[in-house]
Amino acid sequence: MIALVLIAVVVASGLGYWLFVPKATNELVTYTTQQASLSTTSEQALATSTMSTAATSVSETTLWLNVTATKPVSYYISLLKSAGAQPYVELGGELQALPDATNATAVAEIAYLALNASNPEVKEAFGLMIKGGTPDQSDFSYSVPTYNTELEVLYWLASSSQFKRDDTLALAVAMSNGFWLTIGEEQVRGVVRNDTTSLLAFLRETDALQESYGYFRLEELPLEAKVALGWTGEESMRHGYGPPIGLIYWTKQRLPLDIYEADTVSISTLVEMRSEALTHNWIILGGGVESFVSAIEDYLFFPVGPNFNYRTDYDKIVNDQGVLAVHDVDWQWTQHEKGLRFQGDCGTEMTIADAWLKSWGIATLSEWAYTLFTQHNLQKLSHSFIIYYEPISRTWKAYRNQISDGGMPNWIAGMGGNTTQPFDMFICRPPVIQQHYLREKYFESRTIGGVIYNGYWHFQGNMYYQLEQTPWTQLEDMLSKGIPTATMKEWLFYMEPVV
Repeated sequence: MIALVLIAVVVASGLGYWLFVPKATNELVTYTTQQASLSTTSEQALATSTMSTAATSVSETTLWLNVTATKPVSYYISLLKSAGAQPYVELGGELQALPDATNATAVAEIAYLALNASNPEVKEAFGLMIKGGTPDQSDFSYSVPTYNTELEVLYWLASSSQFKRDDTLALAVAMSNGFWLTIGEEQVRGVVRNDTTSLLAFLRETDALQESYGYFRLEELPLEAKVALGWTGEESMRHGYGPPIGLIYWTKQRLPLDIYEADTVSISTLVEMRSEALTHNWIILGGGVESFVSAIEDYLFFPVGPNFNYRTDYDKIVNDQGVLAVHDVDWQWTQHEKGLRFQGDCGTEMTIADAWLKSWGIATLSEWAYTLFTQHNLQKLSHSFIIYYEPISRTWKAYRNQISDGGMPNWIAGMGGNTTQPFDMFICRPPVIQQHYLREKYFESRTIGGVIYNGYWHFQGNMYYQLEQTPWTQLEDMLSKGIPTATMKEWLFYMEPVV
């Protein structure tokens, strides 16, 4: 009798589990990720002893929901619309509005990525994409898409790549690059499709290499750091270098292909940068982010001279097409490969460091500080440098020599030793929130020590996070200790623009 009772309990328990446990959207299957290698020959030779581990990581069997094209696009859109919660209901509508979303497998991948997420940053990323991915026609003199261009990039990625569960890296690449479809000529669209697909593959391969070398993996970075990795436009939104490079000058006319290429770093250059870093032994087993940052910054800028020709006449630095090349990383790299020095100002060094660190999966953002120095008849002082994500402390930092008295004596000395001088600090924001992204700067008056000074920069729109009138000592302390990831996420994604 006891045995019969036990059997009955077991059967009842199993039946209850079958009846009441929520069912997955589809059956679980396994597949093997397919990924083409972007490694150069020299890099493969240098990494022979560790690539076997990396290869295993890249091609490991991954548990995922069965994604097939056996059902029509409308089925997967209906799954999203019937989810009963945002942003998924709206996501279904925006997928339906895309002009080319006919690949059922790609739409299925996006639907499953959304509905089966276990990482809350997936929902956050979709929410940001819904909020910021559709441009505002009032920002432009020409017609811009009426649909979500960031979602279109995600659809392209899903058409050519297999997504992982909780694939925030794919989401970040899409969020960072939809803006090029908004402002670019027709030729730019095709190039962006190829570039974003190659970038996602490159970052996945870099993640595998990082694991094999014992570095913190980029796949484990927070969302704002992955978005920074996905943005290859450095500081191209910036006004300082003037037309035709600054994106601000392309609100009345569509961006042509040659300017897009000058404003972004190519995947081939990133591959070569990563390879050279291996050649220099800047990437070592068990190394860390800060040691790699030091290696790059010291090679480029400390001391200025051996590898960098500092020039303030940056308007004379042009590429073979006659386009300003002061922060054209691809052109600067070709000069470097010829044995010539990089050339330009601190902004040039910032863009090269930005790309070189991203070549090893280190998230970076462009930053510059600016003041009108009141003791020198309103002499303008400004300095540009990268800030980078340090994963151990989960903070964003600046390299010590870029912000300290000993590291940049000419920069600090320009303040006459007055390091309490108030500065404005600008952090370039990737164009995730597209509405009102490109807005003109304007000048305002400020009263400092009872004296009115004219000519301080202020910016509208979403291009920058601007921290105003902060003593340099306070900025130095903040950038040395690090800006917490939650604070940076707020600054990049959630600060409302001045319009």
